[in-house]
Amino acid sequence: MLKKVSPMKYAEECILYYILKNNLKPGDKLPSERDLAENFEINRTTLRSAISRLAKQGKLVKRNRSGIFVSENKLIRNVQNIESPSQIYNDSQYKFFSKVISLETLMANKILSKKLEVPLGTNITALKRLRILDGVPIILETSFIKSDIFEKIKDRNFENDSLYSALSDIGFPIIKGKENIEVSLPQSQEKEILRLNDDQLIFIIRGTAMDRENKPLEYFNSFVRGDKVKFLTCLK
Repeated sequence: MLKKVSPMKYAEECILYYILKNNLKPGDKLPSERDLAENFEINRTTLRSAISRLAKQGKLVKRNRSGIFVSENKLIRNVQNIESPSQIYNDSQYKFFSKVISLETLMANKILSKKLEVPLGTNITALKRLRILDGVPIILETSFIKSDIFEKIKDRNFENDSLYSALSDIGFPIIKGKENIEVSLPQSQEKEILRLNDDQLIFIIRGTAMDRENKPLEYFNSFVRGDKVKFLTCLK
């Protein structure tokens, strides 16, 4: 039995198929909402909602009085959502994957002891990954997790799997988090791994992800290419 597709999902698929069929490149302009709605034989309200959804996913850009454009290949990160890049982009039209750089066990120093609320010397697993978008390295990220928890997910393939999904699967869902974002020039390691020029800026993100009991599950630091990631928030 065929699964019924919602009007919204159908509209999204029509738009993405149009981009593929017409070989549109990042920055290319799409037809107007009116023309797209007539072409796909769907109402403009549904089409407009689909366009907004694709824009939030970073696949389209809407510019006032200019039109709708295929997005440049940037990762759009909503700072209000607790989602890892893997959760957002593994099912997108972009070729996004992670490369595990290192996996090691450390003893908690003062910083990790405070951030993860564990005694000094507690075994901590450090998972360092490089996030790659369309063949370009964009994020160098290290996650620090108590080793007794990581032991339960150590067999997962973190080049494809989401860390947050793996934690959720064993009963430790990420419910909320807090992070600090700053702008800086890269050090030599980040510059080499992220293929940066001397004058290219990066975002440095440090934060903690917590469970339903408000206990820290992960402390992380990320070095993010400023030209490949865009931060999004919604003011209410």
